Amino acid sequence: MTIQEYHADLTHLTKSKLDTISKAPASFKYQYLDGNPRTETKAMFDGSAAHRYVFEQQTMGQHYFVFNDEEIVAEIGGAKPRSTSRYQQWKSEQFERNAGKLELSHDLLETIRGIYQSAQNNPDYINLIRPGYQAEQILYGEIDGVKVKCRLDCHVESAHTVIDLKTTTDAEERAFGWSCIKYRYHVQDAFYSEIYRQNLGVTPRFIFLAVEKTAPYLNELYELSEYDRERGTELYRADLATYKRCMDSGIWHGLTESTEVKTLILP
Repeated sequence: MTIQEYHADLTHLTKSKLDTISKAPASFKYQYLDGNPRTETKAMFDGSAAHRYVFEQQTMGQHYFVFNDEEIVAEIGGAKPRSTSRYQQWKSEQFERNAGKLELSHDLLETIRGIYQSAQNNPDYINLIRPGYQAEQILYGEIDGVKVKCRLDCHVESAHTVIDLKTTTDAEERAFGWSCIKYRYHVQDAFYSEIYRQNLGVTPRFIFLAVEKTAPYLNELYELSEYDRERGTELYRADLATYKRCMDSGIWHGLTESTEVKTLILP
């Protein structure tokens, strides 16, 4: 299942759908019920490519091709080699030969190679995956009467450990902590762990592999405290309650349910 197919399925709620509900149920209705899916951003594309390279490098060629025209440009020469008919024919042949695959720039390939090598150079990470792992595993469950699912980046079943890759601008503890709050990684941890428990009978060890997106691609492994995991549980259950309430009433409010004019206090 591609990432697009995974998110297009409306029969089960995912963590990203919970994020949308948390911000504004009206946005959830617009995107998922009214058929206006979110456009994939460059960051999303880059992140998907990095995940595949780190955990499923052997399948990269099935999904991506690298477009690099440096050699043909040098061969053609001149002031505007990319404007020539020879270049256009060569480019057309490249895309025809790789029909159905996603274009990967040479620069992005170098970045995700750096991310991969950074992880490989972390002995603690290598020890975690040494028993063998399964990548991109989808698990299904039901929480509070709502069908849910999650997609595990890396699952070491023998140790009941889940490793989730997060590419970031700053992998330092304090900075990544703020990223956890901003992107609700504690909700992901708790949500995924409950679905995992339903499937395998054990609450997993959930580890974030935070890797910076620029050289030298510093990385760190993090586990959240029990307090933060409990807070994540409270938040996803609140999102599920909001979802059920909106489904029952047919009313999908915006940022808040209040219609009063609010007093804005500037930071």
